Amino acid sequence: MKLSSSLQRWLHWFNVPTGLLIALLQRTPVLRVAAAVEEMVAASPAGAVLKSAALAAASLGAVDSLAGATTAQLVTSSGSASGISVTTGTAVVVALSLTGTETATQSWSVTGSFPPGMNYSGLTSSGTINTTNLLLSGTPTTAGAYLVTLTAWQGLNGTGNTHSYFYTITVSSGATSAPTITAQPQSLALTTGGTATFYVGASGNPAPTIQWDKGGVAITGETGSALTLNNVQPSDAGTYTAVVTNSAGTVTSTGAVLTVTASSAPVITSQPQGHTVATGGSVVFSVGATGGGLTYQWTKGGSPISGATSSQYLISNAQASDAAGYTVTVSNGSGAVTSTAAGLTVVNTANPGRLINVSVRIVSGTGANVLFAGFVTGGAGTSGSKQLLIRGIGPTLASYGVPGVMADPILNIIPSGATVPLLTNDNWGGDPTVMSVAAAVGAFALPSTTSKDSALVATLPAGVYSASVSGVNNTTGTVLAEIYDANPSVFSPTTPRLINLSARASMSNDNPLIAGFVIGGSTAKTLMIRAVGPTLGTYGVTGFMSDPQLQLNLPQGTTLTNDNWGGSTLISNLAASLGAFSLDPASLDAVLLVTLDPGVYSAEALGVGGASGVVLVEIYEVP
Repeated sequence: MKLSSSLQRWLHWFNVPTGLLIALLQRTPVLRVAAAVEEMVAASPAGAVLKSAALAAASLGAVDSLAGATTAQLVTSSGSASGISVTTGTAVVVALSLTGTETATQSWSVTGSFPPGMNYSGLTSSGTINTTNLLLSGTPTTAGAYLVTLTAWQGLNGTGNTHSYFYTITVSSGATSAPTITAQPQSLALTTGGTATFYVGASGNPAPTIQWDKGGVAITGETGSALTLNNVQPSDAGTYTAVVTNSAGTVTSTGAVLTVTASSAPVITSQPQGHTVATGGSVVFSVGATGGGLTYQWTKGGSPISGATSSQYLISNAQASDAAGYTVTVSNGSGAVTSTAAGLTVVNTANPGRLINVSVRIVSGTGANVLFAGFVTGGAGTSGSKQLLIRGIGPTLASYGVPGVMADPILNIIPSGATVPLLTNDNWGGDPTVMSVAAAVGAFALPSTTSKDSALVATLPAGVYSASVSGVNNTTGTVLAEIYDANPSVFSPTTPRLINLSARASMSNDNPLIAGFVIGGSTAKTLMIRAVGPTLGTYGVTGFMSDPQLQLNLPQGTTLTNDNWGGSTLISNLAASLGAFSLDPASLDAVLLVTLDPGVYSAEALGVGGASGVVLVEIYEVP
């Protein structure tokens, strides 16, 4: 049997086992993570699945500064709009957002009393932050009642119209528990001049203290979750442990061995690549190099660029004046080497690079194990609606050799904040609109008009949605969930588009978590891709993967990888601008910041050293 080209490009989804998908969620990570947290905490790591993306909404004690406005509501992922009750020593995460306004929230001000150990999107005291949604997170340490005023602004930096709400966190003393280590520090082998970072994750009530030791001797001042050694020398070699203590006991981590060898002259292992981007778009240049104590200096047309001194250089809002050849010189005490030039072309185009569809294959179960695929349409400067083709394929997969397929899937489309589906399809029934749009977007054909696959074409207002795929009469099996831009060849800067996806699963290397995506258009697109493991522990997720590695599979058969993200300032600042929850600079989470030409890609999470556990893979559009 000859397979269509459109099917062949997705066959790796059919043949590669994937982890149990928890969610394929929205661009706003504050809501994405928090909406899943209650299920994350309550369920076992192997079987946890997001049951619902719905959030409880109430508006209590609101002071609305918009005359006559009565529809704005404070929406929370747990507790109520007036507050939440928590206990000391227990990790908390609550998403707070505003619905019912014509203009999206651009910034929040928080004033009042903050519980020790907790923050509002990074704020630990009264202040203002630019974000669409607030994330209340952390582990409270001191009992008491903490009242704040939350003010949602429709402009950046606390400007424009406002809506204000009173919000109380009531912290009570929790049950005492001995400390446990949730993430062990890992051994490292470095060359002289490098930076060593050891990380330990710990829990317990009261919140435990940490003391790092070298060879059993306490290191003065090193009492945080991370131990960082800069410009390492042979004298730094040794075994490092973390002693974790609270009133209920003490536990010591496994030893992490640091090996230090003499550095060599830098060698470039991957050259920066040139791209063509649309005017106003972004591009990142990256270089890979080996050698200890490396420093970087990027140049444009041979002239050094001020501040461009890391392994990556990001250009935002690219203009014609940015077009040039870019090189980087990598240096250490043993020498220097300069990369080849990467050319940047900036063009005016009506067809810029963009995400146009995503496809996820998973075993969908029952109850908490039903597959939820979340998606968002929108983007800066957009409004109105977007037409999408959404499919839940089960029976047809069997004709391509996929075992254990779901015999009769049901597809439900649920808007964020809702508890009942907006749209439902059981059997697609040969719908001519579905067939027409599928052919137009290059989706493989459903050979039988009477198959029990599910599919629909919907025009949806810009926003956040979940597509659930479950089995009739609680049946289970493998399904393929697909979300397509119904007009991938037509672009308007004011029309909503697909802008973000995420997937969470408990996985192992023989059952990896893979998120696939397609970039359409005629120019390159910049994305930030993350495989988050250790940081999930700070949000109360148990069984997280201690050290994930991220692998990006490219169309030409090559791969890009990242093991530990290393606390890059560039990536930290970019994540904050995108509204992504922050990562501990010392964590072993993995991040790739890449500019990709149009094509089909997949991002795969793997466990270093065969590690298994819960991982969250995220893909962000970088404007």
